[in-house]
Amino acid sequence: MISLENEVKCNLNTAEGIKLFEIFKCYNDIALFWKQENTDISISLLDGNMTIDGKSADFVELKEFIKVINPKSIFSNETILKGLGIFDVSDIVTVLKYSSDAVYDLKSDKFSSDTVYKILKDCNLELPDFKHFATDYCLRLNKGRLKVFGVSDKAVALSIGTENVLIHALASKEKGLGSICLKGIISENKGIPVLVCATEKVKEFYIKNGFVPIYLAGYWRNNEFL
Repeated sequence: MISLENEVKCNLNTAEGIKLFEIFKCYNDIALFWKQENTDISISLLDGNMTIDGKSADFVELKEFIKVINPKSIFSNETILKGLGIFDVSDIVTVLKYSSDAVYDLKSDKFSSDTVYKILKDCNLELPDFKHFATDYCLRLNKGRLKVFGVSDKAVALSIGTENVLIHALASKEKGLGSICLKGIISENKGIPVLVCATEKVKEFYIKNGFVPIYLAGYWRNNEFL
């Protein structure tokens, strides 16, 4: 049985677990959360976007549940997406974890939400409208769930979480500044495990900067909403 929950238990060693837990910490007043009985599956839904954490699902029940909810998108790991039969039609990412012993002590410039948004937009990252972005940015920042590192108006990195963290976005308009921002956000999260979801195009960038691939995940998008 899949039932609504007021609390969540997530695997904070996974990108989907961190993402789901941060939704709970920031949006538990408007997001929905479910637990599948006798499995390790936790589910969140915010603005029509679903995140599924865990692997030992009852897939027959989970498929029927998803049909009823009809989410705009699903983010989860390879096991879940394959079990749902949607892995091959998802945008696949590699989840990597920072494993270097290097320690950085860098200082970020100060940023407003509109400056961050402009950098990300100029670098062609997929973003909501500015009002939605700014609301989310300020909420996470005010709750102490978001960290930012940037250089002038040219490059920025964001991370979410406090125990284990997930790089939320990274963009640079100048060569070399991406690595500086990556090291900077690691510095902001000193001593805390850092994960990132990377497309094939940028995976090597993270590997060169001390990250190690640990598993595959993906974003499935519902054609009904495209």
